[in-house]
Amino acid sequence: MSTAAQNDTDHGRALERDAEALHEALSGLVRLYQFRDRDQICCFDVSVPQCYGLEALVQEGPLTLGELASRLYLEKSTASRVVDALERKGYVTRAPHPGDRRALQLKVTPAGRRLVGYSPPMAESVRELKEFLFREMYRHYRVVRMGNKAGRILRDLFTSLVREPRQLPPRFHRTIERDGIERVVCDYIAGMTDRFALQEHRKLFDPTVRV
Repeated sequence: MSTAAQNDTDHGRALERDAEALHEALSGLVRLYQFRDRDQICCFDVSVPQCYGLEALVQEGPLTLGELASRLYLEKSTASRVVDALERKGYVTRAPHPGDRRALQLKVTPAGRRLVGYSPPMAESVRELKEFLFREMYRHYRVVRMGNKAGRILRDLFTSLVREPRQLPPRFHRTIERDGIERVVCDYIAGMTDRFALQEHRKLFDPTVRV
């Protein structure tokens, strides 16, 4: 495989990972929003948190209570009540943890798996939808161009600021010795909006723009 072809393959895989990460982040945001209505029934006889708990166990396999609470962004006591309800309904069981005798693993029962799993026709529809999104959106040449452009801007900002920290606003200078210049620059860039990042890039690299 040529170097160019390998680079295209690596970039495609990176886009797939980014797309999956974006989907997971958006799903988490929706999950947090929906958890405001903890007692609302989302499907059959389970509430919204119970439905998400089942989904997490189906997707990730057996989890401890603490792991499930972390996945759902819930307090451990709240997650415990979710699991208690699912266990009473026959959707979840608790079993000894094979690697820790003090812990229990939560496992989905066949009934729980049927409740949140896709039917074969729906699974095929989801597969087709993902293929369409990757082909027509995530890998569209305009999206690839924008992704590469954004990456160059971020790399330029990081490299320039690390090489010459005095370009940073004064309030960031105080933490350089404690945290290291790379960490401080990362924090500075992470706090930028898209518009501000573009403005900073022009100020640093365009001699016609006032700094």
